[in-house]
Amino acid sequence: MSDIPLTMIEGFDGVRAIKNRIEDHDKAHLLAWCFDCLEPLMNEFELDTEVTAIVDRVREYKTQPIPVQEGRKLALAVHRVARDQDDLAERYLYRAIGHTVATIHVPSHAYGMVLYSLKSYHQLGRSVVQLEELSREYKKRLG
Repeated sequence: MSDIPLTMIEGFDGVRAIKNRIEDHDKAHLLAWCFDCLEPLMNEFELDTEVTAIVDRVREYKTQPIPVQEGRKLALAVHRVARDQDDLAERYLYRAIGHTVATIHVPSHAYGMVLYSLKSYHQLGRSVVQLEELSREYKKRLG
């Protein structure tokens, strides 16, 4: 499957709307939203055990906040796993998870979840029309 350029994804109406609305939400809301959006995609893969532990830890952010520096280290660990993936769909999923975790230290990283999850779905065979629809669904879920 050929790769879809980020610039094309950034042109989707839903993606542009999300980019403009991310800063309106707190970290806990953004993390919950990211994982809600990522859940179906994560279910397509058998996740690395280290990443699974990180996801489980970060899902508890609302009740068990993570210090910014720890969040940054966790995000970098996920991105290391992403670099080791030969399969682009899986690599992009890990990038999406890494950006989700990075939301702990910079909320705008939640936008990276959108971009990389859509790239992953494209690698799994979703059409541009399906990706645009998914971006609109993400926007609705953001609230």
